[in-house]
Amino acid sequence: MGPGASRAPALRLLALGALLWPAAGAWELTILHTNDVHSRLEQTSEDSSKCVNASRCVGGVARLFTKVQQIRRAEPHVLLLDAGDQYQGTIWFTVYKGAEVAHFMNALRYDAMALGNHEFDNGVEGLIDPLLKEARFPILSANIKAKGPLASQISGLYLPYKILPVGDEVVGIVGYTSKETPYLSNPGGNLVFEDEITALQPEVDKLKTLNVNKIIALGHSGFEMDKLIAQKVKGVDIVVGGHSNTFLYTGTPPSKEVPAGKYPFIVTSDDGRKVPVVQAYAFGKYLGYLKVEFDEKGNVIASHGNPILLNSSIVEGTITWEHLAAVLPFGGTFDLVQLKGSTLKAAFEHSVYRYGQSTGEFLQVGGIHVVYDLSRKPGDRVVKLDVLCTQCRVPSYEPLRMDEIYKVILPSFLANGGDGFQMIKDEALRHDSGDQDINVVSGYILKMKVIYPAVEGRIKFSAGSHCRGSFSLTFLSFLAVSIVLYQ
Repeated sequence: MGPGASRAPALRLLALGALLWPAAGAWELTILHTNDVHSRLEQTSEDSSKCVNASRCVGGVARLFTKVQQIRRAEPHVLLLDAGDQYQGTIWFTVYKGAEVAHFMNALRYDAMALGNHEFDNGVEGLIDPLLKEARFPILSANIKAKGPLASQISGLYLPYKILPVGDEVVGIVGYTSKETPYLSNPGGNLVFEDEITALQPEVDKLKTLNVNKIIALGHSGFEMDKLIAQKVKGVDIVVGGHSNTFLYTGTPPSKEVPAGKYPFIVTSDDGRKVPVVQAYAFGKYLGYLKVEFDEKGNVIASHGNPILLNSSIVEGTITWEHLAAVLPFGGTFDLVQLKGSTLKAAFEHSVYRYGQSTGEFLQVGGIHVVYDLSRKPGDRVVKLDVLCTQCRVPSYEPLRMDEIYKVILPSFLANGGDGFQMIKDEALRHDSGDQDINVVSGYILKMKVIYPAVEGRIKFSAGSHCRGSFSLTFLSFLAVSIVLYQ
Protein backbone atom coordinates (compact mmCIF):
# COMPACT_ATOMS: atom_id res chain seq x y z
CA MET A 1 0.00 0.00 0.00
CA GLY A 2 1.50 3.34 -1.09
CA PRO A 3 1.82 6.48 1.03
CA GLY A 4 -1.12 8.18 -0.70
CA ALA A 5 -3.46 5.30 0.08
CA SER A 6 -2.51 5.25 3.76
CA ARG A 7 -3.35 8.95 4.13
CA ALA A 8 -6.83 8.75 2.54
CA PRO A 9 -8.71 7.32 5.57
CA ALA A 10 -6.99 9.85 7.82
CA LEU A 11 -8.06 12.70 5.54
CA ARG A 12 -11.65 11.43 5.59
CA LEU A 13 -11.54 11.29 9.39
CA LEU A 14 -10.22 14.84 9.53
CA ALA A 15 -13.06 16.00 7.27
CA LEU A 16 -15.61 14.24 9.48
CA GLY A 17 -14.06 15.84 12.55
CA ALA A 18 -14.51 19.26 10.99
CA LEU A 19 -18.25 18.59 10.78
CA LEU A 20 -18.63 17.33 14.34
CA TRP A 21 -16.49 19.79 16.28
CA PRO A 22 -17.27 23.50 16.79
CA ALA A 23 -15.39 26.02 14.70
CA ALA A 24 -12.40 27.70 16.31
CA GLY A 25 -13.57 30.44 18.67
CA ALA A 26 -17.18 29.20 18.57
CA TRP A 27 -19.30 28.92 21.72
CA GLU A 28 -22.01 26.29 22.15
CA LEU A 29 -25.28 26.66 24.06
CA THR A 30 -27.80 23.92 24.79
CA ILE A 31 -31.39 25.13 25.16
CA LEU A 32 -33.84 22.80 26.87
CA HIS A 33 -37.40 24.05 26.60
CA THR A 34 -41.02 23.26 27.43
CA ASN A 35 -44.30 24.99 26.65
CA ASP A 36 -48.01 24.49 27.31
CA VAL A 37 -47.40 21.92 30.04
CA HIS A 38 -50.87 22.67 31.44
CA SER A 39 -50.38 21.16 34.87
CA ARG A 40 -49.28 17.72 33.61
CA LEU A 41 -47.10 17.09 36.64
CA GLU A 42 -47.71 13.36 36.61
CA GLN A 43 -46.99 11.11 33.67
CA THR A 44 -49.86 10.80 31.21
CA SER A 45 -51.03 8.65 28.35
CA GLU A 46 -49.78 9.42 24.87
CA ASP A 47 -52.75 11.75 24.31
CA SER A 48 -52.11 13.56 27.65
CA SER A 49 -54.99 11.94 29.56
CA LYS A 50 -54.56 9.99 32.81
CA CYS A 51 -51.83 7.34 32.85
CA VAL A 52 -53.10 3.79 33.44
CA ASN A 53 -50.23 1.54 32.34
CA ALA A 54 -47.07 3.14 33.72
CA SER A 55 -44.79 1.26 31.33
CA ARG A 56 -46.43 3.00 28.37
CA CYS A 57 -46.87 6.54 29.70
CA VAL A 58 -45.10 9.78 28.83
CA GLY A 59 -43.96 13.00 30.46
CA GLY A 60 -44.31 14.08 34.07
CA VAL A 61 -41.92 16.13 36.20
CA ALA A 62 -40.05 13.09 37.53
CA ARG A 63 -39.11 11.93 34.04
CA LEU A 64 -38.37 15.52 32.98
CA PHE A 65 -36.09 16.02 35.99
CA THR A 66 -34.12 12.87 35.15
CA LYS A 67 -33.56 13.90 31.53
CA VAL A 68 -32.63 17.50 32.42
CA GLN A 69 -30.11 16.27 35.00
CA GLN A 70 -28.55 13.90 32.48
CA ILE A 71 -28.05 16.72 29.99
CA ARG A 72 -26.76 19.16 32.60
CA ARG A 73 -24.14 16.64 33.70
CA ALA A 74 -23.05 15.93 30.13
CA GLU A 75 -22.98 19.44 28.64
CA PRO A 76 -21.33 22.62 29.96
CA HIS A 77 -23.67 25.43 28.87
CA VAL A 78 -27.35 24.56 29.43
CA LEU A 79 -30.45 26.74 29.83
CA LEU A 80 -33.87 25.36 30.82
CA LEU A 81 -36.66 27.62 29.57
CA ASP A 82 -40.47 27.53 29.62
CA ALA A 83 -42.63 29.39 27.09
CA GLY A 84 -45.77 29.72 29.20
CA ASP A 85 -49.09 28.06 30.05
CA GLN A 86 -47.91 26.02 32.99
CA TYR A 87 -51.30 26.85 34.55
CA GLN A 88 -54.57 24.98 34.03
CA GLY A 89 -55.41 21.50 32.84
CA THR A 90 -55.47 18.90 35.66
CA ILE A 91 -56.66 18.45 39.21
CA TRP A 92 -53.24 19.66 40.40
CA PHE A 93 -54.10 23.19 39.32
CA THR A 94 -57.72 22.88 40.43
CA VAL A 95 -56.54 22.12 43.98
CA TYR A 96 -53.27 24.07 44.32
CA LYS A 97 -54.08 26.99 41.97
CA GLY A 98 -50.52 27.62 40.79
CA ALA A 99 -48.51 26.91 43.93
CA GLU A 100 -47.60 23.55 42.41
CA VAL A 101 -46.10 25.32 39.38
CA ALA A 102 -43.69 27.37 41.48
CA HIS A 103 -42.79 24.34 43.61
CA PHE A 104 -41.88 21.99 40.77
CA MET A 105 -40.32 24.59 38.48
CA ASN A 106 -38.09 25.67 41.37
CA ALA A 107 -37.15 22.03 41.93
CA LEU A 108 -36.29 21.62 38.25
CA ARG A 109 -34.21 24.83 38.43
CA TYR A 110 -35.73 26.54 35.41
CA ASP A 111 -33.67 29.50 34.22
CA ALA A 112 -36.58 31.58 32.89
CA MET A 113 -40.28 31.45 32.01
CA ALA A 114 -42.50 33.57 29.77
CA LEU A 115 -46.04 34.35 30.86
CA GLY A 116 -48.76 32.52 28.93
CA ASN A 117 -52.41 33.52 28.65
CA HIS A 118 -53.55 30.79 31.07
CA GLU A 119 -51.36 32.20 33.82
CA PHE A 120 -54.11 34.84 34.17
CA ASP A 121 -57.03 32.40 34.48
CA ASN A 122 -57.45 33.12 38.19
CA GLY A 123 -56.93 36.84 37.71
CA VAL A 124 -53.82 38.83 38.54
CA GLU A 125 -53.98 37.85 42.22
CA GLY A 126 -53.99 34.19 41.19
CA LEU A 127 -50.71 34.87 39.39
CA ILE A 128 -48.97 37.13 41.89
CA ASP A 129 -49.28 35.16 45.13
CA PRO A 130 -48.76 31.53 44.08
CA LEU A 131 -46.24 32.05 41.26
CA LEU A 132 -44.65 35.48 40.83
CA LYS A 133 -43.78 35.83 44.52
CA GLU A 134 -42.61 32.22 44.91
CA ALA A 135 -40.63 31.60 41.72
CA ARG A 136 -36.85 31.47 42.12
CA PHE A 137 -36.34 32.20 38.42
CA PRO A 138 -37.21 35.25 36.28
CA ILE A 139 -40.70 35.41 34.76
CA LEU A 140 -40.78 37.52 31.62
CA SER A 141 -43.01 39.53 29.30
CA ALA A 142 -41.97 42.70 27.50
CA ASN A 143 -45.38 43.50 26.03
CA ILE A 144 -47.46 43.44 29.25
CA LYS A 145 -47.61 46.88 30.86
CA ALA A 146 -49.28 47.47 34.24
CA LYS A 147 -51.19 50.65 35.03
CA GLY A 148 -53.13 52.17 37.90
CA PRO A 149 -52.71 50.79 41.43
CA LEU A 150 -51.53 47.45 40.03
CA ALA A 151 -48.36 49.02 38.62
CA SER A 152 -46.72 49.42 42.03
CA GLN A 153 -48.11 46.12 43.34
CA ILE A 154 -46.66 44.04 40.54
CA SER A 155 -43.48 46.05 39.92
CA GLY A 156 -40.41 43.82 39.72
CA LEU A 157 -42.39 40.58 39.97
CA TYR A 158 -42.09 40.05 36.23
CA LEU A 159 -39.53 41.61 33.89
CA PRO A 160 -39.26 42.47 30.19
CA TYR A 161 -35.90 40.73 29.94
CA LYS A 162 -33.18 39.06 32.00
CA ILE A 163 -29.45 38.71 31.40
CA LEU A 164 -28.26 35.26 32.45
CA PRO A 165 -24.62 34.27 32.99
CA VAL A 166 -23.80 31.00 31.22
CA GLY A 167 -20.23 29.89 31.73
CA ASP A 168 -18.01 32.79 30.75
CA GLU A 169 -20.68 34.35 28.51
CA VAL A 170 -24.02 36.10 29.05
CA VAL A 171 -27.32 35.40 27.28
CA GLY A 172 -30.24 37.81 27.14
CA ILE A 173 -33.76 36.39 27.42
CA VAL A 174 -36.62 38.69 26.39
CA GLY A 175 -40.22 37.59 26.98
CA TYR A 176 -43.56 38.10 25.23
CA THR A 177 -47.19 37.05 25.70
CA SER A 178 -50.12 36.82 23.29
CA LYS A 179 -51.82 40.19 22.87
CA GLU A 180 -55.06 38.16 22.63
CA THR A 181 -54.84 37.32 26.35
CA PRO A 182 -57.64 39.72 27.41
CA TYR A 183 -59.99 37.70 25.16
CA LEU A 184 -58.65 34.33 26.26
CA SER A 185 -58.26 34.72 30.01
CA ASN A 186 -58.90 37.06 32.95
CA PRO A 187 -56.04 39.58 33.29
CA GLY A 188 -58.33 42.41 34.41
CA GLY A 189 -58.36 46.03 33.30
CA ASN A 190 -55.01 47.20 34.66
CA LEU A 191 -52.77 45.22 32.33
CA VAL A 192 -52.21 46.36 28.75
CA PHE A 193 -51.08 43.74 26.22
CA GLU A 194 -49.13 45.52 23.50
CA ASP A 195 -48.15 44.32 20.05
CA GLU A 196 -45.36 41.80 20.48
CA ILE A 197 -42.98 43.05 17.80
CA THR A 198 -43.42 46.71 18.72
CA ALA A 199 -42.71 45.95 22.39
CA LEU A 200 -39.80 43.57 21.83
CA GLN A 201 -37.61 45.72 19.59
CA PRO A 202 -36.69 48.42 22.17
CA GLU A 203 -35.92 45.76 24.79
CA VAL A 204 -33.63 43.93 22.38
CA ASP A 205 -31.99 47.25 21.48
CA LYS A 206 -31.42 47.86 25.20
CA LEU A 207 -29.74 44.47 25.56
CA LYS A 208 -27.48 45.33 22.63
CA THR A 209 -26.41 48.58 24.33
CA LEU A 210 -25.51 46.47 27.38
CA ASN A 211 -23.14 44.45 25.13
CA VAL A 212 -25.33 41.34 25.15
CA ASN A 213 -24.84 39.72 21.75
CA LYS A 214 -26.71 36.43 22.27
CA ILE A 215 -30.45 37.04 22.60
CA ILE A 216 -33.32 34.56 22.90
CA ALA A 217 -36.96 35.63 22.48
CA LEU A 218 -39.02 33.42 24.80
CA GLY A 219 -42.77 33.73 24.51
CA HIS A 220 -46.32 32.57 24.21
CA SER A 221 -48.04 33.91 21.09
CA GLY A 222 -48.13 30.97 18.67
CA PHE A 223 -45.95 29.70 15.86
CA GLU A 224 -47.01 32.31 13.31
CA MET A 225 -46.03 35.14 15.66
CA ASP A 226 -42.82 33.31 16.59
CA LYS A 227 -41.83 33.34 12.93
CA LEU A 228 -42.72 37.02 12.56
CA ILE A 229 -40.59 37.89 15.60
CA ALA A 230 -37.67 35.98 14.08
CA GLN A 231 -38.14 37.90 10.84
CA LYS A 232 -38.89 41.40 12.14
CA VAL A 233 -37.14 41.95 15.49
CA LYS A 234 -33.54 42.93 14.78
CA GLY A 235 -31.06 41.34 17.14
CA VAL A 236 -33.07 38.27 18.14
CA ASP A 237 -30.91 35.19 17.55
CA ILE A 238 -33.30 32.40 18.61
CA VAL A 239 -37.07 32.19 19.21
CA VAL A 240 -38.47 29.69 21.74
CA GLY A 241 -42.26 29.71 21.55
CA GLY A 242 -45.52 28.21 22.72
CA HIS A 243 -49.33 28.67 22.64
CA SER A 244 -50.03 26.89 19.34
CA ASN A 245 -48.74 23.49 20.58
CA THR A 246 -46.65 23.24 17.43
CA PHE A 247 -44.70 20.03 16.89
CA LEU A 248 -41.47 20.40 14.92
CA TYR A 249 -39.19 17.47 14.15
CA THR A 250 -36.35 16.54 11.83
CA GLY A 251 -36.47 12.94 10.65
CA THR A 252 -38.99 10.24 11.56
CA PRO A 253 -41.24 11.37 14.45
CA PRO A 254 -41.11 9.14 17.55
CA SER A 255 -44.86 9.29 18.29
CA LYS A 256 -48.15 10.14 16.59
CA GLU A 257 -47.68 13.92 16.25
CA VAL A 258 -47.24 15.11 12.65
CA PRO A 259 -44.49 17.73 12.34
CA ALA A 260 -45.44 21.19 11.11
CA GLY A 261 -41.86 21.59 9.92
CA LYS A 262 -38.26 20.75 10.67
CA TYR A 263 -36.66 21.33 14.07
CA PRO A 264 -35.35 23.94 14.33
CA PHE A 265 -37.50 25.86 11.86
CA ILE A 266 -35.20 28.37 10.20
CA VAL A 267 -36.51 31.86 9.41
CA THR A 268 -34.52 34.36 7.34
CA SER A 269 -34.72 37.72 9.09
CA ASP A 270 -35.22 40.98 7.23
CA ASP A 271 -31.53 41.74 7.77
CA GLY A 272 -30.47 38.40 6.29
CA ARG A 273 -29.74 36.28 9.38
CA LYS A 274 -30.85 32.66 9.83
CA VAL A 275 -32.93 32.53 13.03
CA PRO A 276 -33.87 29.15 14.59
CA VAL A 277 -37.49 28.95 15.82
CA VAL A 278 -38.61 26.09 18.10
CA GLN A 279 -41.57 24.78 20.07
CA ALA A 280 -41.94 21.46 21.93
CA TYR A 281 -45.59 20.48 21.32
CA ALA A 282 -47.41 20.45 24.72
CA PHE A 283 -48.39 18.67 27.96
CA GLY A 284 -44.83 17.78 28.94
CA LYS A 285 -44.70 14.96 26.41
CA TYR A 286 -41.45 16.25 24.92
CA LEU A 287 -38.42 18.16 26.15
CA GLY A 288 -37.17 20.51 23.46
CA TYR A 289 -33.43 20.07 22.84
CA LEU A 290 -31.64 22.67 20.73
CA LYS A 291 -27.88 23.07 20.37
CA VAL A 292 -26.73 26.41 19.01
CA GLU A 293 -23.25 27.47 17.99
CA PHE A 294 -22.29 31.17 18.11
CA ASP A 295 -19.25 32.87 16.62
CA GLU A 296 -17.17 35.44 18.53
CA LYS A 297 -19.57 38.24 17.53
CA GLY A 298 -22.62 36.38 18.82
CA ASN A 299 -23.92 35.32 15.40
CA VAL A 300 -25.61 31.92 15.13
CA ILE A 301 -23.48 29.83 12.81
CA ALA A 302 -25.09 26.42 13.40
CA SER A 303 -28.10 24.90 15.14
CA HIS A 304 -29.50 21.40 15.43
CA GLY A 305 -31.52 19.17 17.72
CA ASN A 306 -34.97 17.62 18.17
CA PRO A 307 -37.64 17.32 20.85
CA ILE A 308 -36.93 14.39 23.17
CA LEU A 309 -39.93 12.10 23.67
CA LEU A 310 -40.23 11.28 27.36
CA ASN A 311 -41.57 7.75 26.69
CA SER A 312 -44.56 6.18 24.84
CA SER A 313 -48.31 5.33 24.77
CA ILE A 314 -51.20 3.84 26.83
CA VAL A 315 -54.49 1.97 26.33
CA GLU A 316 -57.92 3.55 26.87
CA GLY A 317 -59.32 3.80 30.39
CA THR A 318 -62.40 4.84 32.33
CA ILE A 319 -63.64 8.37 32.94
CA THR A 320 -63.12 9.51 36.53
CA TRP A 321 -63.92 12.69 38.45
CA GLU A 322 -60.23 13.57 38.12
CA HIS A 323 -60.58 13.42 34.31
CA LEU A 324 -63.55 15.78 34.46
CA ALA A 325 -61.65 18.22 36.67
CA ALA A 326 -58.82 18.13 34.11
CA VAL A 327 -61.00 18.96 31.08
CA LEU A 328 -63.34 21.31 32.98
CA PRO A 329 -60.98 23.16 35.33
CA PHE A 330 -62.47 26.65 35.14
CA GLY A 331 -65.51 26.16 37.40
CA GLY A 332 -67.82 27.67 34.79
CA THR A 333 -71.51 27.02 34.27
CA PHE A 334 -73.68 25.98 31.35
CA ASP A 335 -76.01 28.92 30.73
CA LEU A 336 -79.20 29.43 28.74
CA VAL A 337 -79.45 32.50 26.53
CA GLN A 338 -82.03 33.66 24.01
CA LEU A 339 -80.56 35.01 20.79
CA LYS A 340 -81.91 36.23 17.49
CA GLY A 341 -80.85 34.31 14.42
CA SER A 342 -78.83 37.31 13.24
CA THR A 343 -76.73 37.16 16.42
CA LEU A 344 -76.08 33.44 15.91
CA LYS A 345 -75.00 34.15 12.33
CA ALA A 346 -72.58 36.83 13.58
CA ALA A 347 -71.19 34.41 16.17
CA PHE A 348 -70.45 31.79 13.53
CA GLU A 349 -68.81 34.38 11.28
CA HIS A 350 -66.57 35.31 14.23
CA SER A 351 -65.81 31.62 14.76
CA VAL A 352 -63.89 31.47 11.46
CA TYR A 353 -62.88 35.12 11.09
CA ARG A 354 -59.26 34.19 11.90
CA TYR A 355 -59.46 30.47 11.16
CA GLY A 356 -56.06 28.75 11.01
CA GLN A 357 -54.27 31.25 13.27
CA SER A 358 -54.66 29.15 16.46
CA THR A 359 -56.61 31.95 18.14
CA GLY A 360 -59.09 29.68 19.93
CA GLU A 361 -62.55 30.93 18.98
CA PHE A 362 -63.53 28.13 16.56
CA LEU A 363 -66.91 26.82 17.76
CA GLN A 364 -67.93 23.20 18.25
CA VAL A 365 -71.68 22.70 18.08
CA GLY A 366 -74.69 20.51 18.73
CA GLY A 367 -78.12 20.96 17.13
CA ILE A 368 -76.60 22.96 14.28
CA HIS A 369 -75.19 22.12 10.86
CA VAL A 370 -72.85 24.77 9.51
CA VAL A 371 -70.91 24.99 6.24
CA TYR A 372 -68.00 27.42 5.86
CA ASP A 373 -66.18 28.63 2.75
CA LEU A 374 -62.74 29.85 3.82
CA SER A 375 -61.97 31.16 0.33
CA ARG A 376 -64.41 34.01 1.01
CA LYS A 377 -63.39 37.12 2.92
CA PRO A 378 -63.68 37.10 6.75
CA GLY A 379 -67.16 38.10 7.88
CA ASP A 380 -68.78 36.37 4.89
CA ARG A 381 -67.66 32.76 5.27
CA VAL A 382 -70.86 31.09 6.55
CA VAL A 383 -72.55 29.71 3.43
CA LYS A 384 -75.11 27.47 5.15
CA LEU A 385 -76.47 27.42 8.71
CA ASP A 386 -79.26 25.00 9.64
CA VAL A 387 -80.78 24.51 13.11
CA LEU A 388 -82.49 21.47 14.59
CA CYS A 389 -86.27 21.68 14.95
CA THR A 390 -86.75 19.70 18.16
CA GLN A 391 -90.51 20.35 18.29
CA CYS A 392 -91.17 18.88 14.87
CA ARG A 393 -92.88 15.49 14.77
CA VAL A 394 -89.80 14.16 13.01
CA PRO A 395 -86.72 16.16 14.17
CA SER A 396 -85.09 17.80 11.19
CA TYR A 397 -82.75 20.67 10.33
CA GLU A 398 -84.16 23.93 8.98
CA PRO A 399 -82.40 27.05 7.65
CA LEU A 400 -81.63 29.67 10.29
CA ARG A 401 -84.09 32.58 10.25
CA MET A 402 -82.54 35.94 11.10
CA ASP A 403 -85.51 37.31 13.06
CA GLU A 404 -86.35 34.07 14.89
CA ILE A 405 -85.49 33.84 18.60
CA TYR A 406 -83.51 30.74 19.58
CA LYS A 407 -82.65 29.26 22.96
CA VAL A 408 -78.98 28.37 23.20
CA ILE A 409 -77.07 26.47 25.89
CA LEU A 410 -73.41 27.42 26.06
CA PRO A 411 -70.52 27.81 28.52
CA SER A 412 -70.69 30.90 30.72
CA PHE A 413 -67.32 31.96 29.29
CA LEU A 414 -68.95 32.46 25.88
CA ALA A 415 -72.17 33.89 27.30
CA ASN A 416 -70.07 36.60 28.94
CA GLY A 417 -68.31 37.51 25.71
CA GLY A 418 -65.15 35.42 26.04
CA ASP A 419 -62.93 34.67 23.02
CA GLY A 420 -64.28 37.80 21.35
CA PHE A 421 -67.94 36.70 21.27
CA GLN A 422 -69.04 40.10 22.54
CA MET A 423 -72.13 39.98 20.32
CA ILE A 424 -73.54 37.16 22.48
CA LYS A 425 -73.17 39.19 25.66
CA ASP A 426 -74.41 42.45 24.12
CA GLU A 427 -77.34 41.08 22.10
CA ALA A 428 -78.70 38.33 24.37
CA LEU A 429 -82.42 38.88 24.95
CA ARG A 430 -82.23 36.78 28.12
CA HIS A 431 -79.41 35.12 30.08
CA ASP A 432 -80.03 32.50 32.78
CA SER A 433 -77.10 30.93 34.64
CA GLY A 434 -77.15 27.15 34.93
CA ASP A 435 -75.46 24.37 36.86
CA GLN A 436 -71.69 24.00 37.12
CA ASP A 437 -70.27 22.42 33.99
CA ILE A 438 -68.60 19.51 35.79
CA ASN A 439 -71.92 18.51 37.40
CA VAL A 440 -73.73 18.58 34.06
CA VAL A 441 -71.13 16.42 32.34
CA SER A 442 -70.83 13.93 35.19
CA GLY A 443 -74.62 13.55 35.20
CA TYR A 444 -74.58 12.92 31.45
CA ILE A 445 -71.86 10.29 31.76
CA LEU A 446 -73.65 8.52 34.62
CA LYS A 447 -76.79 8.36 32.50
CA MET A 448 -75.10 7.26 29.26
CA LYS A 449 -72.64 4.80 30.93
CA VAL A 450 -70.50 4.65 27.76
CA ILE A 451 -69.53 7.63 25.58
CA TYR A 452 -69.24 6.96 21.84
CA PRO A 453 -67.60 9.72 19.76
CA ALA A 454 -69.17 9.99 16.32
CA VAL A 455 -68.67 11.85 13.05
CA GLU A 456 -72.01 13.56 12.38
CA GLY A 457 -71.18 16.19 9.77
CA ARG A 458 -72.07 19.11 12.03
CA ILE A 459 -69.24 21.30 10.74
CA LYS A 460 -68.16 21.19 7.10
CA PHE A 461 -66.05 23.21 4.71
CA SER A 462 -67.19 23.77 1.13
CA ALA A 463 -65.16 22.82 -1.92
CA GLY A 464 -63.95 26.40 -2.28
CA SER A 465 -62.25 26.37 1.11
CA HIS A 466 -58.56 26.12 1.84
CA CYS A 467 -59.21 22.92 3.79
CA ARG A 468 -61.57 20.02 3.38
CA GLY A 469 -63.31 17.45 5.51
CA SER A 470 -65.72 17.55 8.41
CA PHE A 471 -65.33 17.96 12.13
CA SER A 472 -67.09 15.76 14.66
CA LEU A 473 -68.48 16.68 18.04
CA THR A 474 -66.71 14.57 20.64
CA PHE A 475 -68.62 15.16 23.84
CA LEU A 476 -65.81 16.07 26.19
CA SER A 477 -63.92 18.13 23.63
CA PHE A 478 -66.88 20.33 22.77
CA LEU A 479 -67.12 21.61 26.32
CA ALA A 480 -64.25 24.03 25.93
CA VAL A 481 -66.03 26.11 23.28
CA SER A 482 -69.50 25.06 22.22
CA ILE A 483 -73.00 26.08 21.36
CA VAL A 484 -75.89 23.65 21.83
CA LEU A 485 -79.18 24.85 20.42
CA TYR A 486 -82.73 23.81 21.13
CA GLN A 487 -86.20 25.22 20.55
